[in-house]
Amino acid sequence: MSPGTTTLELPPFAALLLAGGRSSRMGRDKASLEWNGVSLLEHMSAVLRDAGATRVWRSGPFEGVDALPDRIPDRGPVGGLMSLAQVADDGVYLVAPVDMPRLDHTLLHSLLRALAEAPLPVRAARFVEHALPLALRLDSISRARIVELLDAPASARSLRALHAGLSGIDVPLPATARAHLASANTPQEWQSLIHSPKDIA
Repeated sequence: MSPGTTTLELPPFAALLLAGGRSSRMGRDKASLEWNGVSLLEHMSAVLRDAGATRVWRSGPFEGVDALPDRIPDRGPVGGLMSLAQVADDGVYLVAPVDMPRLDHTLLHSLLRALAEAPLPVRAARFVEHALPLALRLDSISRARIVELLDAPASARSLRALHAGLSGIDVPLPATARAHLASANTPQEWQSLIHSPKDIA
């Protein structure tokens, strides 16, 4: 089934691209790293748009109408979600990191389907053992959970804690798809990622 056909079967959704981290272990801004001739910021924005996102918010110190700077600094991904919750409408959102360049439509759509098919109180879906990408149902309940986490100690302020607080579900991930969720936090991991086979299943 083609990506376009799959998108038509899904509920409308927007996306949040998490690209505002300090990249301290990488030693440079990860969003500016080059992938197939463009920055990771532009590549991942295109991945989310091509998957069907009606809008791609960019969490970080960027320019443009879709830029979403952290309103409260140094709160990690939860801070990015808080900024989204303050300006975005209720609805379904895909949350993805900027350093996951092999992410593909099939995986993203499977998360969206899992969330769409799950009854309330489920408001989040992720792959087993992976905090991101995350499919999120943004409403008054999830906004409240995000606010609660924002003031939690750093050790408890995580996407995993948010997933649990939103009665999130874990979606099985085929072993052949694990390579699509590869990310990079260090120069060594980045080199391994860019030199891995381009035709992974």
